[in-house]
Amino acid sequence: MTLERQLALVDRVLGLEAELAERSAVSSLTPADQLSVEERLDRLQRSPSWRIGRLMTSPFRAVNRVRNSRRGHHE
Repeated sequence: MTLERQLALVDRVLGLEAELAERSAVSSLTPADQLSVEERLDRLQRSPSWRIGRLMTSPFRAVNRVRNSRRGHHE
């Protein structure tokens, strides 16, 4: 699997997470819709592509966590 494909899949998952958050904020999902979105997200997060993408982006996420924690201490 190419790096571009992996990053595209990670981007898609992030988009689905944002969609879920937006739907939750704007209106309540029906139980069936909520279950459908949760199942799609669960399938994506269990996929090898998701796991590889998370592994590849973990150094960047760690740097962001450190940076954000330092900002919180300085404000």
